[in-house]
Amino acid sequence: MIASISCSVRLVYAFLLLTMPPRLDVEAKTPSMASGKITSTSVKDNSDSQEQAGSVGSGSYDSSVGDGEVGAKHILHFSDTHLNISANLDTNESAEIPIQYGYDAPISLLNSALKYAKQILPNPDIFLYTGDHAVHGDPSDEYLAEAVKTNVETMAQYFSGSGNETNNATAILGDTDVKSYRVSSLGRFAQRIQYQGPQHPWLLVVQDYRESPSTYTEHGAVLGRSLFASLSGVIQCLILWTLQPKHTPDTTNETDPFAQFAWLNATLSGLRNGGKYAYIAGHIPPIIDARDGSPMWEASYIAQYKKIVTQYADVIKAQIFGHTHSVEFRLPLTDDMESQDPDEVIAAENEDQSSQLVPLFMSSAISPIFYNNPAFMVWDLDPSTYDLLDFSVYGTNISGDNRSDLSWQLLFKASSAYNVSSLSWSEMNRFIVAGATNSTLVQQYYYNSQAQSYQQTSCEDSVCLTWYLCSMLWWTTPEDFTSCLAADSRLESSSAATSAPASLPALLILPAKEPPRARQIVSINDEGTNFELDEAALRHIFHQVPEDMKVAIFSVVGAFRTGKSFALDLFLRYLRHASRGRMLKRDGADDEAAEVWKAWVLEGVGGSEAKLEGNSNVAQTHGEKGFSWRAGRKRNTTGIWMWETPFIRPSQTGEDIAVFLIDTQGMFDSETSQMLTASIFGLSTLLSSYQIYNVDKRVQEDNLQHLALFTEYGR
Repeated sequence: MIASISCSVRLVYAFLLLTMPPRLDVEAKTPSMASGKITSTSVKDNSDSQEQAGSVGSGSYDSSVGDGEVGAKHILHFSDTHLNISANLDTNESAEIPIQYGYDAPISLLNSALKYAKQILPNPDIFLYTGDHAVHGDPSDEYLAEAVKTNVETMAQYFSGSGNETNNATAILGDTDVKSYRVSSLGRFAQRIQYQGPQHPWLLVVQDYRESPSTYTEHGAVLGRSLFASLSGVIQCLILWTLQPKHTPDTTNETDPFAQFAWLNATLSGLRNGGKYAYIAGHIPPIIDARDGSPMWEASYIAQYKKIVTQYADVIKAQIFGHTHSVEFRLPLTDDMESQDPDEVIAAENEDQSSQLVPLFMSSAISPIFYNNPAFMVWDLDPSTYDLLDFSVYGTNISGDNRSDLSWQLLFKASSAYNVSSLSWSEMNRFIVAGATNSTLVQQYYYNSQAQSYQQTSCEDSVCLTWYLCSMLWWTTPEDFTSCLAADSRLESSSAATSAPASLPALLILPAKEPPRARQIVSINDEGTNFELDEAALRHIFHQVPEDMKVAIFSVVGAFRTGKSFALDLFLRYLRHASRGRMLKRDGADDEAAEVWKAWVLEGVGGSEAKLEGNSNVAQTHGEKGFSWRAGRKRNTTGIWMWETPFIRPSQTGEDIAVFLIDTQGMFDSETSQMLTASIFGLSTLLSSYQIYNVDKRVQEDNLQHLALFTEYGR
């Protein structure tokens, strides 16, 4: 007899892992705002399924799910509704909000998705919702509370868990669901949420549960009868709640805020001792964002979390998150694998270790605000091992004129789209290796990640393809991710992989972990008469910046051999060492007595590395440490060099800005004509947000004349 799956939902109340800002600060859009014209498109079904598409309320469906695995269990997974209800909290007004790309989901879209899901999978073994109930933007506290309540109650109308075998896990808050709040410790693992303003009903549930566990079921019933499922069984769902960046006290410098890692470690240890397993679910995943290369958790917290899940790979059967609005996965790598050289191979001898590591998955979204198609997922589970076997993505195109009659359908299944027999480490690794030599697979992965929306930009050039190929690996820091991009812009499969037995896992060669470096974007031709732009290098650099993020470029110009590159290396050192909370004051330097400058200016002085980044004293070697400079009379920098990775820093208004540094060829050397000198100055002026005119002594009249001349040329 096959044991049924039961899900005991546990809440990590203060998982303070998110100290980075949300990926995009999207303003909530309401029906009163003008919207652009949406062209009509159709959703392509790339699966091999014969399931019929239909319109909710008017069509018929093949209600079988997971026919490929007889007796398989199922998780019905919704995420990121971002419910767009009336600003006046008027039910009738909410019902009239249209469904549109670029806007969050109205109640009609949520009901349509739930109704279709109920028809194809009436009684899932687990109903999972991974957060973000409320609309993007800055709504009132009252609005947030009502949005969460309405979203949970609406899901409970279709999948209540009452009178059936469904176990519900819908008590996951996202980053749009709450505002700033204070978290204070009531004990080793017990925390109380003190919400500033009207009490959030979900937070009241958490608070009351901690004070009196016996009252939790009662409060849960008020909010949909499905916020908490506590049943004995083989599987426990551990819910990770990542808090807003704006919370107090500040936990940025704490290695284990509120002992959440100790809690997770102890819980997984207890499950192991009891012969049980865990599904880990949450909203914001511990990853590097595939869209802009930024970390969604602090790097140190990502590293700690990865260490724990690797240690308990025999206990953890799945890691499922939301937030990205994108169907993606991350392949876990051991420490040895992350640091290996290109010629080192993950061979079959590592199968016992690597095959137990559990890939991390992210879900599609109901909200089409990022021009993705609204979609939800169904996960197939092995009824005896509880491993993830497959997932199916169901979605709808909303470009038609009659959006009240949506055509939901199966978009794709992982098994057929990616040619994998399961969602195990070895199978997903094999897909990455295949994608390294077959760009069509990566294009399809990108297309599927957006629930097959033609509203998305294409991903056909090598930069985009490499970006998404590298994003499939579970990196810890943005530098790790950038190193993957920089290593010949490719992952390659080894020649041995083609001759290995089919039963062995595919072999994977990781790229060299080259650190960021200065890259030449403008060079002088062989004749010394013209400058040439390296468009590929420039595209590679700026592709790392999100489309909606502003860019600030700092450059230094002046006569050759006057210390321009040296000064830029000081800027580089400062930007490297100044975290978001450690920038120098805007209204003046820090107290001289505090000597804060010593931490980044004097580091390494007096030791074996007692030289500034970039110093070679041999030749022009713009390298990994900084912009090249050296002693002597001959010019060192030619053309224009740019540091290839941006530094994301907050502006005075709090808006994130991508900061770049540019080094330019010095003027007045004996090898460059006056015209080319003026050209390089003018080009640097056009590119720069801030330009520094460097002089090695006090300002002379000829300095001002040259500045006026070259500035006019740049205009």
